Amino acid sequence: MSFSLDYQFLLENLPMPVCLLNQDLYIKVASFSFKKLYFKKAESNYFLNALHNEDAKKFFTSIKLARNNKASSLNLRSSTDNKYYLVSVIPKEEYILIYAEDVTKINLLENESLISKKEALEYTQLVSHDLKAPLRQVYDYINLFKKEITDIKLNEDAKLYLNTIEKCSLKMTTMIDGISKISLIKPEDAHLKKFSLKEYLLKLVSEIYPRLNIHIQDLCEDHFYGDYHLIDHIFLNLIQNSINFNNEKVRIDIEIYKIFNRIQIDYTDNGIGISQNIQGTIFRPFHKSGNSTGLGLGLSIVERAMLALKGSIECINQGEQGAHFQLKFPLAPSAKK
Repeated sequence: MSFSLDYQFLLENLPMPVCLLNQDLYIKVASFSFKKLYFKKAESNYFLNALHNEDAKKFFTSIKLARNNKASSLNLRSSTDNKYYLVSVIPKEEYILIYAEDVTKINLLENESLISKKEALEYTQLVSHDLKAPLRQVYDYINLFKKEITDIKLNEDAKLYLNTIEKCSLKMTTMIDGISKISLIKPEDAHLKKFSLKEYLLKLVSEIYPRLNIHIQDLCEDHFYGDYHLIDHIFLNLIQNSINFNNEKVRIDIEIYKIFNRIQIDYTDNGIGISQNIQGTIFRPFHKSGNSTGLGLGLSIVERAMLALKGSIECINQGEQGAHFQLKFPLAPSAKK
């Protein structure tokens, strides 16, 4: 495998931490994002300098698999910044491709003990009860209205609006019930199933936002591996944000594709965008932007649901060109190679 300048330029400019090792585990070429991470403390381009001693032993096991032309993944702690990374080891002829993804928050979630389950459950049950009260009234009035208008012929638009309100109230009730679960959920608690994410999202959007201008492109041949309720929370909160922070007709684009051992989703809209000075705080609970009238919980719930699926979400800076969120999920076990 010979290196052309074009190939080297492509690798160096990839927007994720990735590098190529030779058989002696020295870095041959690396992306700038990998160099920024690795060369904080490492004194040479010997890859094992970036690992703690106990993790170096685990890494050698993956190297043996790579030399037998088998890809693998393992969780390693970096000695340069003490963060945890999901490291994919992929054989590429005489070189070994390394792709590192920051999974520190997932590790913290799995080990957190800052608040007891009992306290969290009591708090979220109180919040859920208060939020569900007005929704119950909406649902009851819809059913009462339907009974009263049996002799009135509604046009198709009116029927659509009425059915949408009913479905939305039921969906929101289900989601509110799920808030308490999400506040406590750990990755091992998620009810994971394999399904087509594109088909599920199209069905979800048609029920809740039947006239929303949304485009989904699925470039991934592998089926998605996730939890239906968690996916509801993730995408309905993102969509609602796109609607709330938009001064024109809303357009949402979702692109699904596979990169290394993850399914990656680029979610973009044509809204007012997210200023760079708040991008580091938008996933915190009760964070509110501009004239928002909500509780400021939407994106924190999204991130919590992503962590429960052993995934990650990142806000990509686009200035005023709309919001751009990048979501990464594990592949279904049968799809990993």
